[in-house]
Order: sequence, then C-alpha cells, then structure tokens
Amino acid sequence: MIRESFSGSIPTESRKSAAQEYLTNLSDAQIGDEIDRLLSVVEPKLREKWEAMIENLPLQTQVERLWELHQKRKEALVKALPENVAILQEMSHEFVETIRERVKDAKEIGRGDNGKVLADPVNKHIAYKFLLRPPIGHQNSLIEEASMQGLFHEIAKDHAELRVGVPRLEYFSIDPRLTMLAMERLDAVSVRDILDKKAAIPEGTDIDTLFDSLGEFVKELNEKHGLFHLDIRPGNVMIHKSQTTSGHPRIYLIDMGMSKHKREVRSVVVKEDGAFVQKVDKVSDHGSVQSVRKRLKQFVQE
Repeated sequence: MIRESFSGSIPTESRKSAAQEYLTNLSDAQIGDEIDRLLSVVEPKLREKWEAMIENLPLQTQVERLWELHQKRKEALVKALPENVAILQEMSHEFVETIRERVKDAKEIGRGDNGKVLADPVNKHIAYKFLLRPPIGHQNSLIEEASMQGLFHEIAKDHAELRVGVPRLEYFSIDPRLTMLAMERLDAVSVRDILDKKAAIPEGTDIDTLFDSLGEFVKELNEKHGLFHLDIRPGNVMIHKSQTTSGHPRIYLIDMGMSKHKREVRSVVVKEDGAFVQKVDKVSDHGSVQSVRKRLKQFVQE
C-alpha cells in the first residue's frame, strides 16, 4: 500500500485523467448510479448547486465534472489535516477493488447515525470508518471529521497525564470511489454497550476518576483550543478493557462527526436522546460528560 503525504493541489489534467480512467471501468448502466452516488455524499445545499452545474451535460461528462468537483473540495479541506496523517489519492481501479473486497465481509464493530466502523480482517490494530449515505443532520464530511480527530488526538497526547485517548489516524483516502479513514482499533468497550448489557464494565473501573479526567480534557478542548465535540453520549465514550496498564489511556472519546470550532457552534444542530435540537450552549460538552457519568453510575448501582 502506498501512503503519501499531500502537498499542493492536484493539476486539473490529473483530475480529468483520473475521472476518465474510472469511466472506462463503468458500464453505461452504471453511469447513472455513479452520478447519484457522487451527489449523495455532499450536503443538500452543495448538492443542489452541483446538480444545476451538470444538468445539461452528457452523462459521461457529468461523472467527470462531479469527480473534479469532489477532488477540488477535498483539496481545500485536506489542508486542515495534521501533517502526520498520510493521504491516499488517485488509486488505481484494481487497488480500489482490492480494498473493497477486503472489507466486504469485515466485522462491523461500531455504527452511529451517520457512519459504520469495520475491523480490518488481517491487522487487528486497524479499523476503517465509512459514512452512511445520505448523511443525517449537520454531519461533517469524512475529511473534516478526520481533521478534527487528528487535532483531538494531538491534544490528548499533549495531556497524557489525564489518560484520555482519541483514536490515532493511520491514513485517509480522498479517492471519490473509496472515501474512508483508517484508524487505531481500540481495545475498549463503549458505555453504550455496557448500558445495553452487551459488554461488562472493565474490572477496576473507577467511574469518577475516569469522568473527572474526561471532563478536564473537554474543558481543555473547549476553553483553550476552541474545539467542541458536540456529540458526547454513551456510544461515543469508551473504557479501556485494562484499567491497570500504566500510562495507557483509560477512557476514550470517539466519533468527531459533529465536532466544530467555536465560531460554528451556535449554528450546529446535534442529536440528544433520539431527537435533533439546536445547540447554543457553548459548555454543552461538559454537561454531556456529566450526563454519561450519571447514567453509568446509576446502571452500576442498580
């Protein structure tokens, strides 16, 4: 597998070449489906704009144009990714099919409202995240999510004394045929699975210690870095299976699909208890941590 760093924009000729290469592997019957797919993975306002741009073009040209638009958008977004995150771009058709085949029967280890996480069937330390289509609510694009996850991970490393972890990013694919992120697979259980009695709470867990640390981490994110998770709930908090491993994170914060910078927080709609609500409280992350703590403590005491 080639893992390369992204530097600068991809020349227009390269984008056209990549789109044309992909077209040669599509039958006429598949072209319409591909147009629908390329439109389905962007937010509604942008989708309307792109639909207007291609409506009078021949079908094959529509695919080429959408491919180029996806690539341009990702080139702009990718600049926000941490420099140490490797990026895959312009993969061959054969390589894309190899990866698709590899994950086709992979075990699903997590699913949210907008995405699913699959375990690598060969490397037990790697998991892949794919967005479900169409996105729900104000879901980040996968590349925006990857950027936030990279930032959160670096901040967690800088505050190792809290022993709060964020999954490490391994690489990210910006190829429109296979947009995904590969990340560290955690040896942990979610609070959601504990509450649903699908997993036992790890031996030696001190709930207050863990959630005090998570609260401090969230405070650091919010107040010093101006970053907000906005989706802290039982499914997005995980507890390491071994609470005795020295120096290892004991609790994890996952899924940055709703995360925003402080300048965007007031326009964010987030999901709480099954309903989408307008979130205007900039300290809502801290309140959400306390809510998850309370639910877990009540469960343990029952």
